[in-house]
Amino acid sequence: ALGGLCVGGATEESRMKPGTVLYAGDDSPESVTEARDYIKAHSLTRDDVKLVKRDGQVLVIAEREVTV
Repeated sequence: ALGGLCVGGATEESRMKPGTVLYAGDDSPESVTEARDYIKAHSLTRDDVKLVKRDGQVLVIAEREVTV
């Protein structure tokens, strides 16, 4: 289970607009790993999302419309 807050569940897919934060956690190494796992679990690419560390958080942000 992911420890950060994330969008998308196992039961329903949602379309997310560019700029939407899909995953947010603290900037610990564990949260960075969880963010990367989230990206992999949803088969997202670098064209789909960006992974950023900002103000003590790690964020996965949609770069274009994606389905999660």
